Order: sequence, then C-alpha cells, then structure tokens
Amino acid sequence: MPVAKRLRIAVVDDHEQAREMWTTIIHQWPHGKVVLEATDGVDYEEQLATHGPVDLVVLDLSMPRRNGFETTLWIREHQPDTKVLIITFDPHDTAVYQALQAGAHGVLGKSVRRAEFHQALEALRTTGRYANDLLMRQLTHQPDPRNPERLRQAAKDLVSPRELVFGRHYVGDDQPSIARTGNRMKVSEETAETYRKRLIDKTGARTRTALVRWFIRNGLLTP
Repeated sequence: MPVAKRLRIAVVDDHEQAREMWTTIIHQWPHGKVVLEATDGVDYEEQLATHGPVDLVVLDLSMPRRNGFETTLWIREHQPDTKVLIITFDPHDTAVYQALQAGAHGVLGKSVRRAEFHQALEALRTTGRYANDLLMRQLTHQPDPRNPERLRQAAKDLVSPRELVFGRHYVGDDQPSIARTGNRMKVSEETAETYRKRLIDKTGARTRTALVRWFIRNGLLTP
C-alpha cells in the first residue's frame, strides 16, 4: 500500500519562538513537514522562489510589512491550491470574518492545544477546511451589533468616499508619502493632507500604523 505524501508546510510568524513551537508541533503530526519558515508575507513570497510551492501555510495575523490578511489575499491570487490556517492571539469575530473573507481555510487562537492543532491540520488535509466554532459562528451569521458587516458599514459611514480612497492608498504596502498618495488620486498634496487630517479627526488614529489597524479592524482595506 503506497504511503501518503506528507504535506509541504510553511510557517509564517514574526516571532522566532512561535515559529519554533508550530514547527515542533507540526513535526509531531505524521502527515506534514515544515519546508519553509518566514518572518512575514514578503519574506514568505521571496523564499518561495527557492523552496517551491507549499500545500499549507500556518500564518500569523499580526506581522510587519505584509500582515496575515494581506498575505492570505496574495496566496489566494497567486497560489489558489495552497490552504491557509490563520493563527491569532485575539480570534475575535471581526478578525475571523476578515480572515475568511481574505481566503483563509481555518482560524485558531494562539492558545490552542496541540491536539486541536493536529485536528485542524488533519481537517485541512482531508476536507480542505477546519470548521471549528470560530468559523461556524461566522457562517451562521448570528445577529450581533458588533457583526463585522455592520462594523464595516458603520466605518464607511464615518468617512467620505474620497477619504476612504485616500486611506486605502495611504496604508498600502509601499507606505507612500502624502505627495505620492495625492498623485495616485490625481489631487494636490494639500488636498491629500486634508484627507489625512480628516481621517485622523474621525477615526482617532494618530499615526499611520494606527490607521492601518483601523482599516483592518473594520474590513476596509478592500472595496
């Protein structure tokens, strides 16, 4: 009887100890092996040229340069056959919803026990998705004033359409200047600066990093 192929797995997390922990747990599971470790989504993309494609990515949400949401979107576009298992310190409804919208196939909290982690890996191997309580709560669309769709709409109602466009440019991966953001919108630097100040006033996000978090938290990075 032929031996089933072990899944090629990547671990992407900016904390070295976390990568070591997930790698150890994965190697205790008989159906997979870690072939790539990366510190964020950009590092992951760059390493693929050397390591080749993988079957499954264990992916942290909070990372520098390209975070888990953005990396999941990149994987969905460039590696549609690769499964994504999101790991996050705070698996609140909005984060889970946005991860699933980006294309994740399962979400776990970082406090997960080894047995459940292996259960998630096995489900992804055999069915392509891990349907735990975090995922099912989103699929059943339970009414809740904190529902991600309502939060997204409330955030969109808070800012003008042009401010929203500015924000999406301004929090992009390449961290453009005010002038460059204005050029992309075909407006003056002064107008772009006005949009920035209005966003600060309306969202309370005093820095670009805080603004990135606001856009992610409210699901506004994409139209």
